Amino acid sequence: MLNFKTRVFKRLGFDRPDRHTQKSERSLTIISPKRPVRQLHNGALAFFDSPTCALRGLWDNEQASTYRTGHQPAGRSLNTPPPAALRVMPKVDPKFKELRREQILQAAVTCFARKGFHAATTDDICAEARLSPGSIYRYFHNKEAIMLAIAQSHQQVVVGWMQEAAQRTDVIEALAMFAARFVGELDAPNARIALEIVVEAGRNPTLAAQVSRYDEEVNDGIVDLLLSGKQRGQIAADIDFVATAFLLRAAIEGLGIAMTLERRVEPEAALAEFRGWLVRLFGPP
Repeated sequence: MLNFKTRVFKRLGFDRPDRHTQKSERSLTIISPKRPVRQLHNGALAFFDSPTCALRGLWDNEQASTYRTGHQPAGRSLNTPPPAALRVMPKVDPKFKELRREQILQAAVTCFARKGFHAATTDDICAEARLSPGSIYRYFHNKEAIMLAIAQSHQQVVVGWMQEAAQRTDVIEALAMFAARFVGELDAPNARIALEIVVEAGRNPTLAAQVSRYDEEVNDGIVDLLLSGKQRGQIAADIDFVATAFLLRAAIEGLGIAMTLERRVEPEAALAEFRGWLVRLFGPP
């Protein structure tokens, strides 16, 4: 039965593997001028036998041998690319990639909430996520891209709350429910991130455009709620729907952030007062 080294060299058509490798008692060393000397101990032979590691390394050795001796195998040159089998790259499971991306975003939320967007570094994010330094660049181009992804994720959650509230047939109950989601589910780190997003949007045009689209989507959802309430006779007063929607969104978002960062009143009391304010605003005079 052929041993490991002989099998690998047979794949590449070599008859004398000793010309390209040096074998010691405990390891197999592959020499290549393009890469540092790599020693693969017996426990790593399975990985070494993979096309992306062993065969690629042996291909480098053949090219290096051609460079040193001037002897060129038939049909090949220094510029000849390796066979297709040697160019196989390992595939990353999309689910794993998405989980790793979420891991980075959660770590970034923690770092940005603790230090602020500009003071936090990518190394801080890697340390918080327990990843090697620089590994986040496989998933995000830079820190600004991370902030954009955080803003988008946060905004999608809020839009989902708005859509959930829109299922209610009573406009006051729907708006009270929307406010309750902000107060009940917005934790402290995300509340601080919401403030960071607003501040950074004043400097970053790309983030500003994204925030503007989100504001418009939520405003439109509240306008639709008000119009449906008017049609059902639940809103007696004549109001400017667009301006009222803007004020309601600002009040609800501000209430959620304020209740998270400073608890001067209990959430139940604040929400009850907000609901009473809606009744006085939209109810009969």
